[in-house]
Amino acid sequence: MSGSCRRLIINADDFGLDRAISSGILQAHDEGVLTSTSLVAGGEFADEAALAALKRPALGVGIHLSLLDTAPLEGSENVPSLVTAEGRFPPSTSSKIFVDLFMGRLDLAEIEREFEAQIRRVLDLGIAATHLDGHNHIHVFPSLVPLVIRLAKKYKIPAVRYPAEALWALRPFNSVKWAKKTALTLAAGLNKRKWVKAGIRFPDRFRGMGHSGHLTRDRLLALIKALRPGITEIMCHPGEPPAGESKFPWEYEWAQEKDALCDPEVRALLDENKIERVNFSVFRENDEKS
Repeated sequence: MSGSCRRLIINADDFGLDRAISSGILQAHDEGVLTSTSLVAGGEFADEAALAALKRPALGVGIHLSLLDTAPLEGSENVPSLVTAEGRFPPSTSSKIFVDLFMGRLDLAEIEREFEAQIRRVLDLGIAATHLDGHNHIHVFPSLVPLVIRLAKKYKIPAVRYPAEALWALRPFNSVKWAKKTALTLAAGLNKRKWVKAGIRFPDRFRGMGHSGHLTRDRLLALIKALRPGITEIMCHPGEPPAGESKFPWEYEWAQEKDALCDPEVRALLDENKIERVNFSVFRENDEKS
């Protein structure tokens, strides 16, 4: 690959979490420039989403490891430190899971068993997982990185998301959100050596966190115009408008993101600049060639 070659992974999160989200992701791939997605193994529509993905061999599918918004695949009785009184993971609108992780209140063995169950579930659905990432980027929380590395190596998953975004790209919706995103970027950076030492691969750059849930056509065009040589991941959240009230009060503009990914001007810009659209399977292919 030429040193000036630019490769782009455009990855949609939350595949299988909701039917409307999955539908928008599939449309963004079929009609737009989306190349990759991350499947929520415990999502209500995970099986349906996996079946649809298998009919689209160009769509890379990774695993969106989660301790939020769903029920554990291990069963609540087997992961008591991770669940609420209702036997489910906490909602992603709550910071409890991260506070509990920081304070050491969660059983890491339970987390590893649950993450392994999620990986096995996706593989059992016939998906050749291209990478691991995390709901709310939980896979880069410092105490979880060693177990995520173990699981990636055990199941021969070659790559992870490395969500360290340049601080200038973090649009400050408000000071609290900006501080959280800055902390996440710094946490990812602190663990970079561990991924490298373990032989786990990741893109050269990551973009999209600063516009999470609010990626417009103009913002996407700006990100593409600023691409540098190497492999860049752009994270996005396309979807269809939910039928009725959304189950996930994140105030994401799902349809706007889907429309941006399907905009002809976006495809034209990629083609004019000879930017190669790839997914995380490129890391497996590179390993096989070496």
